[in-house]
Parts: sequence; C-alpha cells; structure tokens
Amino acid sequence: MHAYALAVRRSARLARAAARAGLLAGLLAAPACASTPGSPRAAPAPEVELHSTYRLTVYDGFGAGDYPAGDGPHAWADIDPQHDLVDSWVVPEDASPLYDPTEWNSAVAMPTADLSIRVETWEDARDLEEATVPLPSGDRAVLQWLPPDPSALVLYLHGASYDHAQLRSNSGAYLAHALMDANYAIVAMDSTLASTAGSGGWDDDPANASNTDLAAVAELVELLRSQGSIAAGTPIVAMGMSSGGQFAHAVGLTLPANAVVAYCAPGRASTLEATHAPTAWFLAAADSVFPTAEADATGFAAGLDARSVENALVVHPATPLYDQRFMRVAGVDEASSAAIADDLRAGGFVDEDDLWLAPGAVVNATLQSTALAALSDTQREAIAAEIEVMAADHELYDDYTSKMMGFLRQLL
Repeated sequence: MHAYALAVRRSARLARAAARAGLLAGLLAAPACASTPGSPRAAPAPEVELHSTYRLTVYDGFGAGDYPAGDGPHAWADIDPQHDLVDSWVVPEDASPLYDPTEWNSAVAMPTADLSIRVETWEDARDLEEATVPLPSGDRAVLQWLPPDPSALVLYLHGASYDHAQLRSNSGAYLAHALMDANYAIVAMDSTLASTAGSGGWDDDPANASNTDLAAVAELVELLRSQGSIAAGTPIVAMGMSSGGQFAHAVGLTLPANAVVAYCAPGRASTLEATHAPTAWFLAAADSVFPTAEADATGFAAGLDARSVENALVVHPATPLYDQRFMRVAGVDEASSAAIADDLRAGGFVDEDDLWLAPGAVVNATLQSTALAALSDTQREAIAAEIEVMAADHELYDDYTSKMMGFLRQLL
C-alpha cells in the first residue's frame, strides 16, 4: 500500500493567548500582599512569559500576520477556483514550512524568523460542455470534457442534493481543471432520480438486479467506446461525492473501474469486502452525515490491504475562517466577504483564533447575516458550501486535489 495517511496538526493559540496564560499563572503564584501602618508594600510584579513572534508575508494570497514559531498559521492562494490552478507555493530555499506546498491552501510551520511565501498559479480557459446522451435506459444530461486520446475517463457522480452540474461548483470546477490538465476525459451524469426529479441520489446496491443507475453507467461507457471517445483499454475512474461516492464504490466493483475516488462516502461493507478496485477515500473530519466514516473506511482499507489492493485514506481537517474566503464565490467582493466572516464571529461559530466551534451544517442552519441575505440564492448556496468545507463537514472539497491526482498518477 502506498501510504497517503495525512497528519496535519494545528496550534489553537497565538502569542496573545500564551501571554495571557503566563500573566494568569504569575498572578496565581504571587505571594499575598503584606502591609504595615504607614508602610504600604506593592505586590511583586507578576512574571509574564513573552513569546517572540515573526512576520508571515503571503504574496498573491491571504494569511499574513505575526505568529510565534511552530504550527499555527494558514495560507490561502488568491485564485478563482472556476478557472485557476495552483502549481506550487514558493518558499525560501532553506525552509520547508508548508505542509501541503502544491495545494491551494496549506498550514504553515512558522520558523524562528520572518517568512515570505508566494504562490504560482495559471489560468485554464477550458470548460466542461453541456450535452444529452441517448442511452437505452433513457436520455441523461451530462457535463463532459472529451479530449482526443484521453489518458483515462473519469465518471463524476454527484451528491443527492445535486445533479450533474455539481461539477460546476467551486470545488468541482477546480477538480475538473486538474483532471483536464492530466488529459483525462470527464463525464458527469445525472442519477436516475436527478434525471426525473431534478436532483437525487444513486442506487449503490450492486445486488439489485434492476439497478438502473449501474445499468446507465455501463451503457454510457459502451456509448463512449462505440463513438471513439475512449479506447477499449482506456482506464476508468469512478469518482463521487456523498451518495455519488457510495455509488462510485459500487461502480468500482461491478463495471469494474480501474480506480475509485470517494468524497465523504465510506461505502457499503458488502461492496468494500468484495471489490478489487484501487480505492481512495477523501473524508471530512467533522462529517455530520457519515460521522463514523473514518472508522468505517479504516476497516475497509485494512481489508483491501489484506487483498493487496492499492488504497489511500485522507481526512480533511477544519481550516480557519478568514475574511476573504467568500470572494471565491462569483460576485462577492472583499467587503461583503469580510462582513459575512464578521457575522460568523459575532454568532459565536468560531473562537478568537477563527477556529470552528460548530458543525458546518449547524452554522448554515442558524447563521443570521444581513450581508448574506443580500445575495442571490446561488451565491448563498455557494457560501454555505465554503462554510462546510472550512468546518470539515459533509461537502465536496478541492483542498487536497494534488493528493487525489497523485493517487491516480501512481495507478494509471
């Protein structure tokens, strides 16, 4: 097994918190004040432990500030996720302070010196195309990218609250451009429910002989081969989110697929006990829909190890709130983004270091924000997704796109 286990640690306190702790300790340890008439004595001054801080400068991104040495700060690239991709962060030659130097955001291990970092990005003007594919089981709406002689075909399978257009979300678009850059063909197809009701999940039971979703996937692959869009031997990746991730495991078993990438979806035990498809789980640390996903996937991964099946398990932790986060949403300017962030702070959803105190789903259900109310339904939905990603709740995320691509590169 190629290890992709991720351990990202966060420090919850900055220098001001440490200073306050030192001040309190000094006050508690100070001896009682003694006095005699006409001879007042002041209590000894408390010893305050001072922590040196160092300046983090972030060019073409966010997260700059003064921090103590060690874990703690976080840096984010200033990109348009609909069109931009990150090549890498550039750091001094004598330092390697970023945990994820090829992702669009990363925790930073602050050295005992000032640090300046910048990020190299590039714009991808390509876009997914809307189409309708005629299948024996019924027409399906799709988003697709079909380059000549693709290296692999990725079947993207949406979540239950979405349809094929989920791949146009911020995280979906970023993932799609990374796949395009690797010369992968992409097809995002509606589930049976989405094709009839506008949204809905997938039937992930491979034992169901009348499973129309599995039948449609097989029909789609056959159509692409007959049209010459993919060759007979083109590797196939089943990639899905939530219900689509559960279904991706079933596709991996029954098609079969050459690889499975499941976001926020541990899979059925019976499917994972039988599959031989190399599998990567990209889970969320505070998933309110599948709260046992990490434990379940850990057990499934052990079973794959026992059968010598390649696998990876990556768990995305919560990342701090920052003022410019919602500028990722089209039409949201910096002032509006900061106002929404301030409303989150005022609502008590994050602590003084902007670390999350509530599940993302709870935040979205209870947040009161005038700035948010002034936006369109589409913008509010996109902002809700950004909140759930930051809080590591049940949402498609692009934070570990390089890790996902690395898993596929080692297989295909």
